[in-house]
Amino acid sequence: MGVNEHENRNDLARWGPGGWLPVLALWVLPAAVAGTALIFVPQRPWLLVVAGAAFIEMGAACVINAARCRRVHCYITGPFFLFLALTSLLAIAGPSGARPNMNIQLLLGLVLAPALIWLPERIAGRKYRTSSAPPAPSACQR
Repeated sequence: MGVNEHENRNDLARWGPGGWLPVLALWVLPAAVAGTALIFVPQRPWLLVVAGAAFIEMGAACVINAARCRRVHCYITGPFFLFLALTSLLAIAGPSGARPNMNIQLLLGLVLAPALIWLPERIAGRKYRTSSAPPAPSACQR
């Protein structure tokens, strides 16, 4: 099957009935919070903590989704969002002169994230990662 194969039941980002709420709660809202916080970091450096928390939520959701249903892009976006979280939390502990530049870099990472969501599945030619072993009964491939 190609990129348009059937949706998995355990996929947190499925677009079927009930699928919009997890997408909004786990990725869209945190991305909006992180983006807004990063815009105001030069005036309020403590907002790096807010952005870091939002990145942790998105990264954890991707890591969980990769483990649950093996979405191809989650193997990339999970660690990427967690890296952005670590970077933002380390920036708050660093010298204050680095913070204004750091928020620009973190915003750029957030803006580039949709490419990390779209490209891996197009390059791989499939939406879900498969294995040689048969899927477990609780796996997404049902």
